[in-house]
Amino acid sequence: MGEIVTVRQAKFFDFEALRDAVQDAQSDIVQIEQGKMTGMVTHLAIDSVGASVGDFTRGVRQRGELSPDRWTFGFVEKPAQVCYYDMAPGDLFLLAPGNELYSSFSGANGYTTVFVKPDELFAFIAGEPGAQDAAAWHQPASLLTGQGTAVARELSALLAGLAEHGPKMSPEIAGYHKNDVLELITALVLEGSADRYRSPRLSHQSAVELVRDVERFMIGAGARPVSVSELVKHFGVPRRSLFSAFEDVLGVSPMQFSRRKRLGDAHSALLMAMPGDTVDRIRTEHGFLDGGRFAKSYHSQFGEWPHETLLRPRHRWV
Repeated sequence: MGEIVTVRQAKFFDFEALRDAVQDAQSDIVQIEQGKMTGMVTHLAIDSVGASVGDFTRGVRQRGELSPDRWTFGFVEKPAQVCYYDMAPGDLFLLAPGNELYSSFSGANGYTTVFVKPDELFAFIAGEPGAQDAAAWHQPASLLTGQGTAVARELSALLAGLAEHGPKMSPEIAGYHKNDVLELITALVLEGSADRYRSPRLSHQSAVELVRDVERFMIGAGARPVSVSELVKHFGVPRRSLFSAFEDVLGVSPMQFSRRKRLGDAHSALLMAMPGDTVDRIRTEHGFLDGGRFAKSYHSQFGEWPHETLLRPRHRWV
C-alpha cells in the first residue's frame, strides 16, 4: 500500500494539552512557570513513520513513555534538560521503544520528534557499513551533540511542508518525503558509524560507471524524486562511495545532482503547462514543498522566477 500522509493540528490555551504533545502516548505534565499557556501541536503520519511538532509559551516538566514500540528522535528549539542531559538546539536525542522520558523546559520552547518502528529503521540503514553497530542503538537514551543544526532546520521545513501539502500528495511523492525524513534523522548516527567503517574509494573508471548508471536510473524514474537511500539500496554501494563518486566525476553530491535534475524537470513542466496549471502544483509534484526555497533555487539555476517561465510564450520553430 502506498504512503498516505495524515495531519492533525490544534492550538491550545492550557498546559493539559501538552499531555498529547507526542502522538504515541500521553505524558504527565506540570506547568512550572507562572502565566497563561498557549501553543500549537501538529501530529503527522506518513504510513508507519510519525512526527509530532509543537511549541509552548511557559516552562513545563514532563514525564512519560513516549512510545511503546517505536524509536523516538527529537530536537528542541531552545536549551532544555532531557533525561538528565543538557540539550541544546542542534543536539539529537534518541530514545529506544518503551523507555521513559524526563524533561524540563525553563521557558517558552519548541520541539520536533519523529517515531520509527525498529524493523523499518534498521531496514533503512541496512546498506550502511557498521550503521547497526552504532552505540546509540544499544542504550535506552542517548544524545548526539553539536552537529545537527542544519539537519534540525531541514527537518522542520520538511515537516511544515508535509503538514501543508501532505494529504494531497500522490503515494510516490509521499514515499519520497518519508525517505527524506528517515535520511535526516539517521544522518548523524550514520556519520558517526561511517568514521569507524570507511569504505574503499572507487577507481575513477568505477566512479564514472556508477554515476552514469545513477543518471540512467534517475531518467527512468521520470518526474518522481529519487532519494539517496533509494540509490544506496538499488546499487548496493555505501553512501560514502556514492558521494565520493559524484564529487570525483561531477563535482557535486548526488543530492545536489538530484535537486538540479528535479529543478530541470520542473522547468520543463512549467514550459509545457496546460491552462489552469499552477507553479504550486508543479513544484509539489516534483518534490519541492517550500515555495520560497524552490523559487530561490529555481532563479539561481535558470535566471528567472518560476511564474515567469509559466507565463512566457512557448518556444516555436520558424
